[in-house]
Amino acid sequence: RSRLATFSADERKQLFSDTHQWRQGGKMPVEFLELARENLDGDEATQTIAEAWSSRHNVDLKEVTKSLKELPFSEGERHTIVKKSIDHVLQNNREDDNHRTAYEWAREHDAESAGPLIAESLARTGMWGNELEGNFEKALDLSDSFQDPLVAREFVNLYARENDSNWQEALNKFEDPALAEKMRAIYETLPAVSE
Repeated sequence: RSRLATFSADERKQLFSDTHQWRQGGKMPVEFLELARENLDGDEATQTIAEAWSSRHNVDLKEVTKSLKELPFSEGERHTIVKKSIDHVLQNNREDDNHRTAYEWAREHDAESAGPLIAESLARTGMWGNELEGNFEKALDLSDSFQDPLVAREFVNLYARENDSNWQEALNKFEDPALAEKMRAIYETLPAVSE
């Protein structure tokens, strides 16, 4: 703490940018939490803390779960840890049911945001060609299986915001016409389209 006080804001930012170097015995020391809060601006501290405790540096979601239960994260920090962990799981694990695992885990730790968080992460992992169709199918699967329409709706909403001018062209490329029709039906209920 005393040494950090002698560094400029930019130097402190750089020191906290690689959270891996702070690890001790493979784990983040709890003291890092307070040091990050004290030495970085609000959002920057939240992002750094989330990066330190998300699944990228932990073996799997069990370790993240343990940290979420044991450490005094703020609500914003918890939300960002869950978000980053979901992103890591969906990007680094391409198993068929990884979206279900990620959703169930998110629902346990950030219930109100689980649907939109999964939709956003699926959107980031791919919204073009076959990836669009496959990721929409995953979003639809979660919406149907868990009675959470927000997953599919938010996925389509995110796609529409980025690709509103050529969404019809994308739907024409779907191999499954029934899936394309389901995406079209959701798209047509979005406020920007219906107004």
